[in-house]
Amino acid sequence: MKFFILMKKQMIKILQAVILIALLAGISCSKNDNELLPDDENTPGLIDSLVTRIDTIRAMKDTTSITVYTNKSDVKIQWSTDHGTILGGGKRIVYYSGECCVGGNTVTCRVTSAGQSSEKSIKIHVISYFEE
Repeated sequence: MKFFILMKKQMIKILQAVILIALLAGISCSKNDNELLPDDENTPGLIDSLVTRIDTIRAMKDTTSITVYTNKSDVKIQWSTDHGTILGGGKRIVYYSGECCVGGNTVTCRVTSAGQSSEKSIKIHVISYFEE
């Protein structure tokens, strides 16, 4: 009888883990529909560079940090992605992706200051968790 109770508890834990993974995969692949407008070609760029720690990550396992370097101190920074999840905000974010987002994903940063805005994008390549 104890064996069946132990098996039932293990099955519940496995089911909880599967549900958690499914929820994370669904959340991490939602598309952010924030509309980003192009730069005004007559204004100097506010973004010096957009840098990622690594540009290839494994789905559901790895993350990468992305940092924007700007030449202004009083700025508003907005991040968006076509697939995956952005954690944090400000000048540095962390990017994470689920298995459903395998492939090339674009992360875009928009910097606004004193009525001017600039944006740059960077491509993050996501490989399958199951790929050897």
